[in-house]
Amino acid sequence: MLRSAITLSAVVAAFAGLTAPASAQSTATSVYMPAIVELSGGGAVSGTNYRDGMILAMEEINAKGGILGKKIDMPLLDSQSEAGIARSQVQ
Repeated sequence: MLRSAITLSAVVAAFAGLTAPASAQSTATSVYMPAIVELSGGGAVSGTNYRDGMILAMEEINAKGGILGKKIDMPLLDSQSEAGIARSQVQ
């Protein structure tokens, strides 16, 4: 679970570096970061553990003020352990 939290932290840090320049004003009230996770199918056991780690990390980040003052909005999308479904959810 710690590994999942570290992974999410790395992803968040990467996205924070890709945000608009400081001089530009953003109208978004939150950072939209959907989580595509295996919640059913063959990978459900690992997927639920990964989900729990991501939720824990998101809650900790949001409790400390979020990313650049914006809370993380992380809807969970179930890939059903199918690569095709995961691909369509990403697109």
